[in-house]
Amino acid sequence: MSQSIYLDHNATTPMPAPVKDAVLQALEQVGNPSAVHSLGAQAKKNIEHARTIVADFVGADRDEIIFTSGGTESNNMVLAGVPATTHVLVSASEHSAVAKFADVRPNTHLIPMDIGGVIDLVALEKMLSETSGEKLVSVAMASNETGVIQPLSHVIEIARRHGAFIHTDAVQALGKVPINFSQLDVDALSLSAHKVGGMPGCGALILRKSFSLTPLLIGGGQERGKRSGTLNLPGIVSFGAALNIYDATKWEKIRAFRDGLEEMLIQKNAYIYGKVVSRLPNTSCLAMEGVANSTQVMAFDLAGICVSAGSACSSRSMKPSPILHAIDPAHAPFAIRVSMGQDTTINEVQRFQETWLSIFHKNNSQTTQEISAYA
Repeated sequence: MSQSIYLDHNATTPMPAPVKDAVLQALEQVGNPSAVHSLGAQAKKNIEHARTIVADFVGADRDEIIFTSGGTESNNMVLAGVPATTHVLVSASEHSAVAKFADVRPNTHLIPMDIGGVIDLVALEKMLSETSGEKLVSVAMASNETGVIQPLSHVIEIARRHGAFIHTDAVQALGKVPINFSQLDVDALSLSAHKVGGMPGCGALILRKSFSLTPLLIGGGQERGKRSGTLNLPGIVSFGAALNIYDATKWEKIRAFRDGLEEMLIQKNAYIYGKVVSRLPNTSCLAMEGVANSTQVMAFDLAGICVSAGSACSSRSMKPSPILHAIDPAHAPFAIRVSMGQDTTINEVQRFQETWLSIFHKNNSQTTQEISAYA
């Protein structure tokens, strides 16, 4: 079999060689960044260099960057860090790190979406107007499953008019959508390193100084006292190194690949989630009618192509995606997620297309034979 084709970049993206080199250098370095001796000071210097790169990339102040273990922790810090009496409004398209708070946290409310996967702004306005007391709105900048980009500026305008705090999960949007925290009127913003070529196990919460949170981790008082614990030097270095070489201009070529692929498959009655709204340039969530997503994922894997049935945080269970069910439940059991990377080639896209068509025709042939035999 030829080399595998990796089309699951929304789950994690491979680490570029310069980032690997930076990580290896960090692994060779001795010293706790919190230590006061010279080796500790050098480790701290490397941490602060990465902090500056991350801050510059997202238009934030260095003091607003709190390094975490990833997007899940960053999201949890916000939702668990506000008082229990706070009314938390989350969209129906959130990552499970946010969505599952609706099941376990009191005073959490789900904002519905329309058929395109876009948050219902009228419903949000109504929910906020009918809610008294402190409020927090948490809406992801872009969906990890469908790639749908939410109208965050409108969400912010509505939320501010009702005196609500605002958090956005920008994990999937980082590098694909322009982010400027100083201009974006949100109180907290979550990031993850491994979505842009850094190490798994590292992320950041961009936190406005006026937004008060109770820490999840209490100890040595690192990260402005908001996130205690010895800092992950190799992970943080990888985050800075990945953003330092990141080239967002590559996405236009990938968008063209994605759009061409979808136009071809639509001719075979493929259903595309979020097709008519703004999406990330690399993401396609498409359904092959009548073929279970688990069957498709396995068939693609046998053909040497890696795709997923949804979020990598829950896709191993192969349960229907709650996000897709909230948008269009009829197609949810048949939908897979294809997420390209900056180095995805047209030949790889064509290989995927050929394999998709092969699976499609095989299924249709079997269905026709079954109907004929029954008749």
